[in-house]
Amino acid sequence: MTLPTRLLIADHGTSRLREALRPLEALGLELVPSSTRETTMDLIQRGQVELLIVERDQLEGLDRDQLPQALARPRPIPLLLVSGNDDAMSAIIAGRSMRGIPWDLVREDAPIEEFLLRAEQLLERADVLHQLDKARYQASHDDLTGLLRPRPFGERLREHFSATQRHRLELALILIDLDDFGRVNKDFDHTVGDEVISRAGETIRTSLREEDIGGRLGGDEFALILPFTSRVDAARVVARLAARIRGLSGPPSGLRPYVDQRRGDPRRSIRVSASLGFETYDGADLGTLEELRLHAEQALHAAKGHGGNQGMYFRSLEPNGDRGAAAVGT
Repeated sequence: MTLPTRLLIADHGTSRLREALRPLEALGLELVPSSTRETTMDLIQRGQVELLIVERDQLEGLDRDQLPQALARPRPIPLLLVSGNDDAMSAIIAGRSMRGIPWDLVREDAPIEEFLLRAEQLLERADVLHQLDKARYQASHDDLTGLLRPRPFGERLREHFSATQRHRLELALILIDLDDFGRVNKDFDHTVGDEVISRAGETIRTSLREEDIGGRLGGDEFALILPFTSRVDAARVVARLAARIRGLSGPPSGLRPYVDQRRGDPRRSIRVSASLGFETYDGADLGTLEELRLHAEQALHAAKGHGGNQGMYFRSLEPNGDRGAAAVGT
């Protein structure tokens, strides 16, 4: 395996850990000493090191809530705990509190070869975890947009529908379909079409709150789950999304303009807009999840039927049709 180049030695206070580990430098490793807790956390959060070595009693001075998050992102930084002869059990307890971070324990009087061996093993475990995380992410997220694929999105929707029903919360489902997207692929090429899809997905993804969930259902179709969201707040989200998607209109980046063969003029920009349909659920006013989906689809079809570039709320549609339905985000 490739050995790590930067090992963070959390050498706070009276610790002599750096001196004890100095022979590792002869093996081509770079020891990065940190004399303060603040410096240690900063180096970890900036991803400047590949492994953290710290004595068990020095670990107590670090933020036990913030540290596991810092070690876990964006790539796992494993933890090697150094314990004395009389505190092995407390070190084990401390290591198990790291919640998913690769960690190991070594005695302070262990030979330097054991420190090296445990560091290598930890880095191998961290690499395996990183590769597994990447594989899980790629299996559940769309490559072009970073949004959930249809199956995991459907699973999350079922979970939130059940939770809303059980706790009488509020939930909104928004369906989004780009207007006249087939024209983009016809007038330009699929590279431009992919760019539009990617930018639309980014717009949707960056509009989400922490608790919201976005998915790409296929082609130019997207969906959003908004937990704890009333119809009024959902309408605001729809209006904001419609405006932001309209803002994607313009020339495709890095591509020559398409020339309309019939008119002979270059089309240097793309008009981008979307139709949006949404429905809400308060935990009691709908019977099934399929009803929620169907209502959102009908609202989406109504928005498209009214010319697109707008959103429709299902309950604003007339009982016997959609004429006169209230539009959102025009």
